[in-house]
Amino acid sequence: QGAAFLQSNGIIVTGRDPRNAYRGLLERYDLEGRHDDGFGDDGVVTLPFEISGTIVLPDDRLLILEGALSGYKLVQLLPGGQLDPSFGEGNGYTELFTFRSGYFREIALQPDGRILIIASARDDSDDVVVLARHLPTGEIDPSFGEGGYAVYDLTPWESEIASALAFEPDGRILVGGHAIEQGQPYLKPFVLRVLGDAPAAISAAPEELPVVIPPEGGSFSFSFRLANVTEEPQTLSVWAEAEGLERHPLLYGPESFTLAPREVRFETVTQQVPARLAAGEYVYTVHAGAYPDGSITRASFTVTKEAGGAVSREYGRLAGTADGKEVAPPAASDETAAGVSELPEVFSLSAPVPHPVQNLAHLTLSIPTAQVVRVAVYDALGREVAVLQDGTLEAGTHGLQIDGYRLPAGVYIIRAEGGATVAVQRVTLLR
Repeated sequence: QGAAFLQSNGIIVTGRDPRNAYRGLLERYDLEGRHDDGFGDDGVVTLPFEISGTIVLPDDRLLILEGALSGYKLVQLLPGGQLDPSFGEGNGYTELFTFRSGYFREIALQPDGRILIIASARDDSDDVVVLARHLPTGEIDPSFGEGGYAVYDLTPWESEIASALAFEPDGRILVGGHAIEQGQPYLKPFVLRVLGDAPAAISAAPEELPVVIPPEGGSFSFSFRLANVTEEPQTLSVWAEAEGLERHPLLYGPESFTLAPREVRFETVTQQVPARLAAGEYVYTVHAGAYPDGSITRASFTVTKEAGGAVSREYGRLAGTADGKEVAPPAASDETAAGVSELPEVFSLSAPVPHPVQNLAHLTLSIPTAQVVRVAVYDALGREVAVLQDGTLEAGTHGLQIDGYRLPAGVYIIRAEGGATVAVQRVTLLR
């Protein structure tokens, strides 16, 4: 079975060697569809096994899964197709044999870079679902399950076949597949949900997007969902930080919440933003855990402060009090006091924040002159899957949003086009 994956400078196509069905092939084409002879050996990499799964990492390296009958092999290639000596035992691969009979079918990357693999296997005469987790360097992760493996017997079902992996926003793992129920002649689908590592999970979303604050200051509101994912009560602190403004007195929190086992709490917060905050784009992050250094789960979105005020980036911080003393802004220069706004000098598109993307992500489009701009998202096959902007925009910076809920996991290209100018960003969407 073949598949296509997008690198920043090309398209990787995987499949079977037509001369030997038990060998896997990878070929690379440039973004115009021409064969890339600089990849591997004349554009082709041949592997001595069938390919069960492939991931293009954010730095364009390739992570490949072989699913054997009694175990599996992870192989990592450099962007050019060579074995990555930093992976495994210095040879580019990790090989493990764990079950008398089974097949490892799918691979997925957690947001922290750890690698998950699912299998359908037979152990001690029972059909089971197996999850294995590896560290980003290839070693088995001993903190997961028992020695890196978690085994699930879905009795009364038998012949369970796990075939899909996904991640929920709170870090829990979803395993999908189908099975035969005892005494029934047909296949039955199942979804298995597995707790992740963190004992709590938080998600946050602004009430309106994009979040843009005018030069004279203002406010924005956001809601957060705090979940205790354990069977024990927990007391957690929730607080906010913004890039460059950590623990400033006007930022939200810390506020303490006591949650019963499995309790979920919803709260709405209004954040004030004063005029003296420097113009620019800020990543606003909501943390949960033990304040101030014990964050165990977090969620982020982008806040843009428009130019036009008398504030320099050097001063750029939220107004308020510190140690009981009033914080005053510096004297304005003649240019900024006159209210002259700084316009972008070049047409550009920022990288998505946060990245990799799991739910929602934000980008900033900067244009030096008013013009018609189209921003679209393309999948690994070059198909347009979403349009973020299509129309006339004034000169300045403009917030855009990627809705990860509407797209499957994978690598996408975001292309912004204005007149004869094009800006491109690559985004990796995880589940």
